[in-house]
Amino acid sequence: MSEANLSLRESVLLSQPGADINLLEKLASLVHKYNLKWIPSPSGNRDGAFFIMSQVAIAKGLKPSDYKDHWATGSDKSAQSNLAGRFFKIEGDYLRLFKESWKEAHKQSLGRASSIYVGDWEHCFSYLTQGNGETARDFQSLGAKAIEIVSRNNYSSRQQQQHGLSEEEIQRELMLLASYSNLRLRFEVGSKLGINTQDNATYRRWDWVERTPKSVRIYELKSHRVTEIDIKTSLFDKKYALIAAETYQKPIEFVFTGLDGISWEAKDFIDDLTSGSGCFKLGEIPIKVSFIDLFAISDRVATNITRTSPAEQWPWLQKKLSEFQIVSSRTVAKLKTKIDKAYASGLLKSNKVQYINSTGVVV
Repeated sequence: MSEANLSLRESVLLSQPGADINLLEKLASLVHKYNLKWIPSPSGNRDGAFFIMSQVAIAKGLKPSDYKDHWATGSDKSAQSNLAGRFFKIEGDYLRLFKESWKEAHKQSLGRASSIYVGDWEHCFSYLTQGNGETARDFQSLGAKAIEIVSRNNYSSRQQQQHGLSEEEIQRELMLLASYSNLRLRFEVGSKLGINTQDNATYRRWDWVERTPKSVRIYELKSHRVTEIDIKTSLFDKKYALIAAETYQKPIEFVFTGLDGISWEAKDFIDDLTSGSGCFKLGEIPIKVSFIDLFAISDRVATNITRTSPAEQWPWLQKKLSEFQIVSSRTVAKLKTKIDKAYASGLLKSNKVQYINSTGVVV
């Protein structure tokens, strides 16, 4: 392996220590084959591997503008793309720093470009695998499943460090929060199997279930970003969809949820599975599949608690919500605004708590 390839591997491992070394070596060999230039983060971390996406487009045999025209959306420096990994539209001082780092690494000037789209190695890989050209086929040979596992594991590790919660801890927080509401959520719901599965299990247990008059919602919680593998495994390998349809004999809604979003591949798989409708059928039973951010679910629970509680309880609830890591700061801020309006309208009489001390004096 060349020194450049070794540097690519080491640079990625600095930011993602759990990345698969063999996979990175294969990726590095293809990067070398197609003369794809990259630099580590110029922000001072010196880790990761960032590519100029117009150059990656050329390596695919496409126009330099293909990525910008068809994959980059929005004008923010960290806009959202329908590809895995991260990309940035860099300009201003950061672009100047990027140009300096690029010139230092490759002895090549990037000219007077006022903005450049760059992507990390996962984003570059995801873009390169799109299409039927030779380059796409080469990168596809690494295996989409393998790269997704690497991406998922690394993303999960980074995000668990960020919010510090396992799936069990997330569920415990949600159970406590839901206990203050009057929503009909049942946790750890088991169903006995009448069919054979790959793992020879005798029953399945869903994270939580919500029964409505017209359907049954089954929630699947993940502490990492929801991936295509998660959806395939849950619905088909574990036969959740078939078991739920046979158990309840009414429309089923499978809701995948978590604090860390859903991958593009997973969203695309849902679109393919449901022909863009969000729903497919098992016999006569419709199966709806979706992703809902856990912050949105906790906001719904908090709204229910607020709606079914007297206004006098809202200040206590605001303090309580701020203690939950699964509750967004926006949810807490919304409740604070509601409390402020209640004081202003006279619905709440005082925002000061009065106490009577040992001598009987109000303080």
